[in-house]
Amino acid sequence: MAGRLQLDREALLNRVKDRSSELVHQTSAILQGGVLSAAGFGLIEIVRHPTDWQLRVMLWLISMIACSIIYFRLASRASFYMTSGSAVFVAMPLVGVSEILLFATLSLDGPGAWRYWFFAAATLPVTGALTNFLELRRLRPQDYAPDTGAVFSHLQAKLRTEAAESIGLLVFTSAIGAVMWMLPRAWPYFPHLMGGYLAVSLLLALAIVPREARETEAFVEALHEGSPGGDVE
Repeated sequence: MAGRLQLDREALLNRVKDRSSELVHQTSAILQGGVLSAAGFGLIEIVRHPTDWQLRVMLWLISMIACSIIYFRLASRASFYMTSGSAVFVAMPLVGVSEILLFATLSLDGPGAWRYWFFAAATLPVTGALTNFLELRRLRPQDYAPDTGAVFSHLQAKLRTEAAESIGLLVFTSAIGAVMWMLPRAWPYFPHLMGGYLAVSLLLALAIVPREARETEAFVEALHEGSPGGDVE
């Protein structure tokens, strides 16, 4: 009779070493699935209740852009993490709920109801900043060996930058939302204003995603070549 398979020490340590990155990958994938489901139902509701449909569709596209950037950042950075904690089990689900709310508010019926989207949009940078703060707290230089020490500096810089971006996004979104609520519900230039908002969101996505993808690739290549400092900040 063949011997029973056992989990040895080396295999266990390999599992433990990868647990944080796997948790981030799995959690972000689960949340993205929920967000895409909410996006689908939101689009159905826009078709079913076509009041202000042009504005709702533009906000739907902006929501998709924002959620795609968040998922890209989580997925591309997950392999660098070494510890797990409240950032994964508390903050990331809150980000997912905020993303789902973006699409849920677009299903509200009635003239001008689309403006409630800005309340949901304001919660997204708040939960994003909370996630970055918790990630920074669990980030420790001793979790990385000398030949990968640059990973700590790389993640730290990225998380701090994104925290600052979240604060700026909160101010910008709140300002736009306040203007929307102060204007008359039947103001005829809402589509033009939302079109500009959509264009800015698209341009930001086209600038952020390729740039960060190149930076990550360059950083990994530098690690592979044994010079983790490289030119990556």
